[in-house]
Amino acid sequence: MYMNTMQTTIDPTVIPPRGRRRSSSSHRSILTAVKSLVAEKGYAATTIEAVAERAGVGKTTIYRWWPTKSDLFTEVYDVLVAPEELITDSGNLNEDMQHLLNALFKIYRRTVAPEILAGLISDAQHNEDARRNLKGGMVIGRRDLLTAPLIRARKRGEIAKGVDVDFIADLIVGAIWHKILTKPRRFDGKFRKSLCRMVPTLGNAL
Repeated sequence: MYMNTMQTTIDPTVIPPRGRRRSSSSHRSILTAVKSLVAEKGYAATTIEAVAERAGVGKTTIYRWWPTKSDLFTEVYDVLVAPEELITDSGNLNEDMQHLLNALFKIYRRTVAPEILAGLISDAQHNEDARRNLKGGMVIGRRDLLTAPLIRARKRGEIAKGVDVDFIADLIVGAIWHKILTKPRRFDGKFRKSLCRMVPTLGNAL
């Protein structure tokens, strides 16, 4: 979203360690294997061993690139739910939210992204690596997707000037996560419209 121009000086005496460069074909095969196995077996039953076998790579290759299962599955989720597919700036809060949620829910209906997110949420209750990935990648790393349109709307006067946009974002995320854990395939137009109606109401009531 932002572009920084900077000059980088590379020390020619520093040689990168061997074996760390990813093979693009193996990388794609691993991500594809995760998606297909989750579709067949679910998150919990998809092991690194099964992914390695399906992708035709060694288990050590996966662990070299992704130290934990949650690291790998977080990257798969990031690929499936690409932020650039969700972002728009129409100049109107309702249109921005409709676009974001419509794009997100379409992905949730067509891919294994909800199963992966539900699995990470579950693992985060007892696994620090999953908690780190969930907080960093799904919460902090994607917060701007929700707060940015709210901040723009606040500047335009569509919602109250002093409203806490982070709190509204938390409420939206909470509603979506609740749906993922209870009715993962019920991401329909009715739910999207309910969320969109809720946003300006909260923005002027809080």
